[in-house]
Amino acid sequence: MKAWLLSAAILFELGGASGAPPRPPTRVFRGGEVNSPPLIERVRFAAPGGVNPAPLDALRAANRAQDDVTARAARLHRDAIVVDSHEDVPDALAGKWADLAVEGATKHFDIPRAKRGGLTAPFFAVYVPASYADAGAARVALDRIDMVQRVVAAHPDDLVAGSSVADVRRAKREGRIAVLMGIEGGHAIEDSLGALRDFHRLGVRYMTLTHTNSNHWADSAGNFFAPRFDPESYRLHHGLTGFGRAVVREMNRIGMMVDVSHVSDETIDDVLETSRAPVFASHSSCRALSALPRNLTDDQIRRIAARSGVVMINVSSVFLDQATVEAARARLDALQESADRIRRQYEGDPRRAQAEIDKLADALPHPAVPLARVVDHIEHAMKIAGPDAVGLGTDFDGMSDPPAGLEDVSRLPRITEELLRRGHSEDEVRNVLGESFLRFFARVEEVSRSLQAEPPATDVLTTSSHDGGDAMTLTLTSSAFSHGGEIPTVHTCEGSDTSPALSWSGVPARAKSLALIMDDPDAPDPKAPRMTYVHWVLYDIPPRATGLAEGAAQGGLPTGTREGTNDWKRTGYGGPCPPIGRHRYFHKLYALDTELPDLGSPTKAQLEKAIEGHVVEKAELMGTYEKKKK
Repeated sequence: MKAWLLSAAILFELGGASGAPPRPPTRVFRGGEVNSPPLIERVRFAAPGGVNPAPLDALRAANRAQDDVTARAARLHRDAIVVDSHEDVPDALAGKWADLAVEGATKHFDIPRAKRGGLTAPFFAVYVPASYADAGAARVALDRIDMVQRVVAAHPDDLVAGSSVADVRRAKREGRIAVLMGIEGGHAIEDSLGALRDFHRLGVRYMTLTHTNSNHWADSAGNFFAPRFDPESYRLHHGLTGFGRAVVREMNRIGMMVDVSHVSDETIDDVLETSRAPVFASHSSCRALSALPRNLTDDQIRRIAARSGVVMINVSSVFLDQATVEAARARLDALQESADRIRRQYEGDPRRAQAEIDKLADALPHPAVPLARVVDHIEHAMKIAGPDAVGLGTDFDGMSDPPAGLEDVSRLPRITEELLRRGHSEDEVRNVLGESFLRFFARVEEVSRSLQAEPPATDVLTTSSHDGGDAMTLTLTSSAFSHGGEIPTVHTCEGSDTSPALSWSGVPARAKSLALIMDDPDAPDPKAPRMTYVHWVLYDIPPRATGLAEGAAQGGLPTGTREGTNDWKRTGYGGPCPPIGRHRYFHKLYALDTELPDLGSPTKAQLEKAIEGHVVEKAELMGTYEKKKK
């Protein structure tokens, strides 16, 4: 009876009855190891007396296939360019200095482990803690840059400074590791475009627009890992201010990659409207699999990829697993009372208070998920964005919960093996390891070269505007209703459907034209919205115009203004006409750096495509309406 059960178990693992093709062996993650013992060995120990030779032959074939994948992965990984777009090595060394030539220099990185991991090009994060915002952030960034340069200079046989795609490929040929830099936290530039350019001259090739703090010109997704996390408290500007858009455009001009990890959803929207070059997320994963505000929605992943950008997957366990997110949130919420006590104790020293709260959070358990979850996120992003828009941004040395099986940089080849085991082609794997990122980086370089005739930007963020945005922010108002107020009936389908009076000010001097879109994101039912209904589309409004008179849509548009198509499939204005409940109606005014060609009568989507990379500034006015007649 026992022999029969053993034979049945063997056949089940092999894929079924005699003659059925053997199924690939299942990997089991035990103790951080990816490879389980060969199936033939498990059978041999389970049945020392011997078994039917036919299934054993099949088992041997399965083991050979497993060995073949391992060998292919080793060869592929050895030959590939491997890029990691975010490693917090400088911050780890600032906390405890060590020689990177010595094994164990930091938790996750040193030169020997980087070589074993086949790493070609890590970006060392020039991380500036939020506590230094308005308190010497640029100095901290300069100190970290100097540290990176000293570390690289101390190991010329193994490390080389990198700042371009060509540098990365050259380092691979030479058998060295190209160390590149990215600033983490836009407050590091201290609201100075001159400082931004100086950081670029020092070799910084990307900037994360915010960290866990909203700065004077961009909103952050916030610090999910803080007790009493309130995302609304980080919503200072509803995205980018006008100066923030100037920062993005200047980054495009000088060839600095725009990183949207850490920023709010509204900031991502504004960046995608403003940037003239592709953008990327240096260390974010998929919100569909782990609902962390720092992760990206499927729509964001899709839109970043559509602009030739890339999403670099963060391997922190809490970024990868929903159950881990929920458990972390529960443990953090339990610290609220202790955190409040610390804030009272150090009321006059907020930096000390934050440090003590961070110690509490760091002392919490950090469970590890299996490496397979990393590949789940890679595959999800590939499904949404395509196989050439995904890469690796591990966040090594910036987190405490790497997956089991991916404990440090030496374990990177295991991602290659797991991708091959799941059936991905070698080209797809090479894309994930580094080629997709390098193509993106090259496109950013190309855009920069195309903009070299453009003079350096001289926008200034004044001190008085720190709490409320820029001194000359584009504003949009209406004499008919206030922001968030009710739109009068005369401007709706229940009245005469007359377009409302709109006024604007603060049009940037470099604006060449304006565009206006009015839409309703609550259709058909605000409790269960399924679409955004478009009511009005205008473009090529002359920048000297200061508004639209009431009823302008019926015959009083500024000279030169062109009309697009609304969702009634006609040009012109269509007023609010909500079928169910109270809807919101957004009037969005865009200042553009170009006058658009004649697009015919474009839809909203066509106009949005045409203005990509040309938005200098944006203003919004929202009104509401609910039908009076039921």
